[in-house]
Amino acid sequence: MLKNSLLKIRRLIIRSSLKVVDRKTYKTRSEYWPWINIRNSATNHHEIFSFSQKLTTSKPVYELTCENKTFSIVGAGPSINDVDFLKIENTNIILLNGAISLIHKKSITPFYCIIIDSTFIENRFDIVRELPSGTHLLTTLGCLRAIHERDPHLIKRLNISVTQNVTAPTHKTTNSDLGPLFKTQGYSDDLDVGYIDGGTVMAVGLQLALQLDAHEILLLGLDINNISQPRFYEKHNQSLKSGLLKDYQHKILPFMMKMASVCRDRGIQIYNCSSVSKLPYDLIPFYNINR
Repeated sequence: MLKNSLLKIRRLIIRSSLKVVDRKTYKTRSEYWPWINIRNSATNHHEIFSFSQKLTTSKPVYELTCENKTFSIVGAGPSINDVDFLKIENTNIILLNGAISLIHKKSITPFYCIIIDSTFIENRFDIVRELPSGTHLLTTLGCLRAIHERDPHLIKRLNISVTQNVTAPTHKTTNSDLGPLFKTQGYSDDLDVGYIDGGTVMAVGLQLALQLDAHEILLLGLDINNISQPRFYEKHNQSLKSGLLKDYQHKILPFMMKMASVCRDRGIQIYNCSSVSKLPYDLIPFYNINR
């Protein structure tokens, strides 16, 4: 607990220092600078370093293959407590943030895990450290910094894919033309270049499913209505604040409208499996997978 508090204080000092030097990029740079850096390559097999020590080589998303084109993207809304997971066991399961706890709670073998919020790692590393060796994790440099500070050996045990927010001022990629393109089209179908921030990590899961040519997508735990309640893996006395309701109108809803349109144009079936979701069912229809 003391170590975690000291690490957070150190982040605040770095953030404040960078703010003085460069107000435009300090928010994203302070997420990983100066401890984590990445050496780009033409093939996106990036080498990730902490100073001069190599931590791992990233696994590009474009190398992923899967015959099953049905994806279940699992968020952390309280409605997850009602889900019958037997109904999705034959799908590619993508676990988001705290949903990774289902690996042990429900004996789920995920297709992929996604964590893009370093504050989740900083506050719930007790969940993150339980990721089994060989797990595929799509994450950011900021998250890698947070993991490395707490358990550098965990990075070596995981299959890491690196992504970044293409709208961030520090965004860099081997394909510099795609960042602005994705920003204009409203989503990314190449997460090795980066993702569009749709106000929720569920948005990144959706972009991953699109990149992998999904035919059917199930969204689980996308509640939003009940953010006053703890997430399914939390207790009342350890519940983290949520920005979902704040971001709903200007980020989440517009992004989901774009996804509904893209899925309709591509012939992809997409369903919202939360029975208490704020997202309108006339936008993404409800599909019941509860017990």
